[in-house]
Amino acid sequence: MSIKGKKICVIGTFDSQPRDEIEFGLYDIGADVVPKISKGVDFVIAGRDPGKRADEARALGIPILGEKDVGPLFEGVSPDALIAR
Repeated sequence: MSIKGKKICVIGTFDSQPRDEIEFGLYDIGADVVPKISKGVDFVIAGRDPGKRADEARALGIPILGEKDVGPLFEGVSPDALIAR
């Protein structure tokens, strides 16, 4: 699965870069970055302290990736490959 057109919600605090930079980077490679978790979200990228939003994603069965997955996504690694590990 390509990241293009996938709905992604970014939550929590990131050590590597500000969250808005991650969101802009995802947008630049074709993702549809959304502010809220809902049924239509394909996956979530969670940093430190994601709070209840991570619980919402889990309750909806939405896969959650971590900060360590941001670099590989920007390098073109498929989200499916990251989710499957």
